[in-house]
Amino acid sequence: MPEAINQQQRSNGFEGVTTNSSGAQVYVAFQREWADDPVGYVKIGRYTPATQQWAFFHYPLDAAPADGWVGLSEITWLGDETFLVVERDNQQRDNAQRKRLYSVSVAGVTPAPAGRIPPTLAKTLARDLLAEDDFRLEKIEGAALTEFGHLLVVNDNDGAGETRLLRLPGLSFGGQPR
Repeated sequence: MPEAINQQQRSNGFEGVTTNSSGAQVYVAFQREWADDPVGYVKIGRYTPATQQWAFFHYPLDAAPADGWVGLSEITWLGDETFLVVERDNQQRDNAQRKRLYSVSVAGVTPAPAGRIPPTLAKTLARDLLAEDDFRLEKIEGAALTEFGHLLVVNDNDGAGETRLLRLPGLSFGGQPR
C-alpha cells in the first residue's frame, strides 16, 4: 500500500479482495471511509502485481442509519470489468436497513494514483436482501459467483449466532442472466 494512503487508515481496512479474469489485477474493497475520503465514499483499490502499482476509485455509499454505519463487505469479479459489492449497515433484525448487492463497472474509468482524487464509480442495485430475502443478519460478508453462474451470499456470525448461506437465483449482469 502506498504510504500516502496507508497514513490515512482508520480502524477499518480491506473487507474484500478479488482478481480480474486474467489475474493481472487485484481489487480490494475498503470497508469504511479513511481520513482522506469524503463522508459517504469509500475506496476500491486496484493493485497491479507486475508493476507493483496501486490506483483507486471512489464508491458512493448509501445513507447510514441514525445509530450505525454503512460500508462494504465484499467485492466479487463478475467479468466484463464488472464487480458485485456487498454494501451493508451494522444493524441486525428489526434495526437492519441496508443489506444490498450492487454491481459496479470500471470499464472506461481510469483509477487515480495515491494522492489524487479518485473517480467515483456508478452503482446499480442488483439485489436488496432485506426486501427480497428478509436477510436481517448483521454481517453479510461474503459473496461468490460459481462456475455455473449461481451467486452465493453468506454472513459472518463471529462465532456467536446463526450462519446463513443463500443461493440467489434470477440475477442478471451485463445482460447475461446468472
